[in-house]
Amino acid sequence: MNASTSTIRKVRTLQVNMALDHLVRNATDLHIDPEAIVLAGDSAGAQIAAQLAIITTDVAYARRIGIVPSLPPEHLRAMLLLYVWRSA
Repeated sequence: MNASTSTIRKVRTLQVNMALDHLVRNATDLHIDPEAIVLAGDSAGAQIAAQLAIITTDVAYARRIGIVPSLPPEHLRAMLLLYVWRSA
């Protein structure tokens, strides 16, 4: 993985982390439970969801890559990561 790919992945993770922060801060208006968050994604979205989950649950890793998680680890209740292989 080159530096630009790494930067793009970090930016995407930061963007999803910011979106998650918006959901948590506006949970009442959005009628969601901010203490029971499920992260899900398919293909590249699954990679981003997994990255966000590790940032949420591993403080040392989050600190090392410079992202402050928007969610306390105990509020991450589940993950659904999907990749469907289709042969040509």
